[in-house]
Amino acid sequence: MEISQEELERRLNSSKNLSASLPKSPASKAPTAKIQPIEPKVRKHLDPALRAVSAILANTGDKKSHVASQFNINPWQISSAQHSSKQDIKDRVSAGTERVRELALDKLMSALGLMDQDKFERANLRELSAVARDMSRVVECTTEKVVNDSRLQIIIQAPSQKTEDHYKTLDV
Repeated sequence: MEISQEELERRLNSSKNLSASLPKSPASKAPTAKIQPIEPKVRKHLDPALRAVSAILANTGDKKSHVASQFNINPWQISSAQHSSKQDIKDRVSAGTERVRELALDKLMSALGLMDQDKFERANLRELSAVARDMSRVVECTTEKVVNDSRLQIIIQAPSQKTEDHYKTLDV
């Protein structure tokens, strides 16, 4: 977009221009501050949530050095968290997945509850069926796979069939 010199001057000198609302400072009093980067401090003590998250990330395959740099902690702190609280981490992960599973089940049930006869007649079910499908997939993926073989197995043993060799024969 090209504008004329007159239009440029008009826009720059307008009272609606944002630069006009800033206080005018003399050029001699310009700030001469130097910007220095702030070095992140390494944490000495980890709170339980950070301890669990760093151990989970390290257990899922992330490199300890990468996780340590992301959270500003030492790699030995991650190792300590991994070894000292494996059961605690499993409990936190299972509690989190249980919460997600319950939320997905609630949303699934509400989506299924919204599918009434009116909506079937109006044929506006694509969104509701997509939500129901997605929520059921979340529930399926977060549910632990337990093999529950409840088939009843009946074994019938029949006596062996007798042949002529089993009987005594008398020759007269």
